Amino acid sequence: MLTFRRVIRCIFFFSLLCYASSSYAQPKATHEIDSLIKNIPVQMKLNAAIASGMIDRLLEISVAANHPHGQVEAAFFKSWLTYRTGSADAAIRSIDSALSHIPSIQSDSSLANFYILKGQCFVKKTQFNLAQDNFKTALDIAKKANNASLVSSIMISVGWAYMEDGKPSEAIRFFEDVLNNNPAASYNNRALLLCNIAACNNTLGAFTTAAEYAKEGIAVARAQNSMTDLANGLNILARSYYQQGNMNGAIKLMEEASRYRQQIGDPAMLASDYLELANLYLKNNEPLLALTWAERAQEISLQHSNALKVLASYELLASIYESTGDEKASLDYYKKIIQLKDSLSDDRYNQSMAAMQVEFEVQKKTTENLSLKQENLERGLQNAKQQRWMILLVACILLLILTAVYINQRIKNNYRAQADARQIAAQKNKASAILMAEENERSRIAGDLHDGVCQTLTVASLQLRNSTGDKKSLMHVDHIIMQASKDIRDIAHKMTPELLLRHGLAEAIEKNIAELNSAAGATRYSFVRFEEFPVKDPVISLVIFRCYQELINNIIRHAAARSATIHLGVYAEEIQLMAEDDGKGFDFDSLSPGLGLAHMQKRIAAFDGHLSVDSSAGRGSTITVRFKDWQKTSHYEAD
Repeated sequence: MLTFRRVIRCIFFFSLLCYASSSYAQPKATHEIDSLIKNIPVQMKLNAAIASGMIDRLLEISVAANHPHGQVEAAFFKSWLTYRTGSADAAIRSIDSALSHIPSIQSDSSLANFYILKGQCFVKKTQFNLAQDNFKTALDIAKKANNASLVSSIMISVGWAYMEDGKPSEAIRFFEDVLNNNPAASYNNRALLLCNIAACNNTLGAFTTAAEYAKEGIAVARAQNSMTDLANGLNILARSYYQQGNMNGAIKLMEEASRYRQQIGDPAMLASDYLELANLYLKNNEPLLALTWAERAQEISLQHSNALKVLASYELLASIYESTGDEKASLDYYKKIIQLKDSLSDDRYNQSMAAMQVEFEVQKKTTENLSLKQENLERGLQNAKQQRWMILLVACILLLILTAVYINQRIKNNYRAQADARQIAAQKNKASAILMAEENERSRIAGDLHDGVCQTLTVASLQLRNSTGDKKSLMHVDHIIMQASKDIRDIAHKMTPELLLRHGLAEAIEKNIAELNSAAGATRYSFVRFEEFPVKDPVISLVIFRCYQELINNIIRHAAARSATIHLGVYAEEIQLMAEDDGKGFDFDSLSPGLGLAHMQKRIAAFDGHLSVDSSAGRGSTITVRFKDWQKTSHYEAD
């Protein structure tokens, strides 16, 4: 009986010990999971092999600790790695498997990332409709979660889709919107966006602009230690230089890009860089250097069984040997091209690639033995030279640092002085615009009173003087006075619109449109509205309503249009008012400065607004008024 009690006690204490151990291990595992989730994306841009090991570790400890979010993130990173190093179809299968088999994924914060990545896979497959469907699903999830950072990531993916679809102008618009929404220099996608804009400008033929964006992207990538973005930026800048005729600069940049690509461990992109380098050297009439880089591309493509890159290497090598007059070597590579194309189209692909890889390994070993002997001799000479130059180098570096500090301080002081001067000038311009707008409004009211009410009252005075006292004369005077009262009331309504005060901006415009249509005029009006947010600021509401009145008056007086449409869009980042008509149109640049549109342009400029006019004779008009960052009340304090 005593022995039994001892056994029970041992079991009890052992259970307590296990529970305590698991309770201690749980926070430790959670901490490691969070650390891996944070660091894997960084490592993906630096070294794919290390990132793969970290993903396996994340999955292992997430399963052991029963951590659902860690398992979801591990599945996403695995799909992402497949997308980067494998095929788009394999990545899609990985994503669909995760969406179908992980129970907690539908409620996980990373759900949208799977649809973003799936959209990118379809872009890679040039199936842009399916890509846009997945981006829309991700965007709905991000908006529902009110995740601004995720919305920015989706906009980047949509921009990339436009870029791959041959629509660089649309892509630039998305990339610039993301940059405007994330202006901080530390934004982690800043280098990627700048390099993408540079690539789009290359496509558009704006090579100078492309070079400027690429240089800025390279600087940000260096500051953020993002090797992937740095390699891409150098590649894009090299293409800009090549198109501008700077062949040597392009070659130098492409060589630097390939060195970073080698550190990242991205074999497909590295092979592409080598092939571009070989092609540049060939065009620069340097066939021997072209041959060196083409052979490197062949080497890495065979090493990783990338048949398409092997084929591209063979084709370039055949051209190089042909340009040097080595007909035999050129013919050998043309034979290899035919063999490889045949193997790609039938079941012998794997056997063909394996045979080529074995042949490559044998040749590689022979080359390495010869290179090793040469490296040993060169290393001895380099060590002697390095010691002599080290002291001089240190002195030069110190001098450069001191000079850079001095120049940097001078630049900062000049920049501050210029910024202060610009701010003072902007404040003066804004104050002048407001005063001018107020003066114009006073002049208009004075004119209305003089031309309308004063003349009406003068007529009433004359009628009273000439009145014979009969009822008909008095009724006529009474009618004139009532007309003067109506004119005064109309002027008061124009100064502070009653519709706007009662109903708000959108409803006021809609009711005014209805009144215009009920008047049975020659022009039919329609109103389209979209409001993400209500406009509660009375100042900006009044400014926009005045712009609307001016646009309507222009259509009534000058357009001779059969139909006109007013668009009002209220978004988080801007308010947009647009008037379209099918009237006779006009030339905005030839308008007199005293006309209504010119006054309206000055008025909205005081509130950081922007006016754009698209019109030509006989083709109607489209006039757009935009107010950026309208929710920042500091923009409207001057009023």
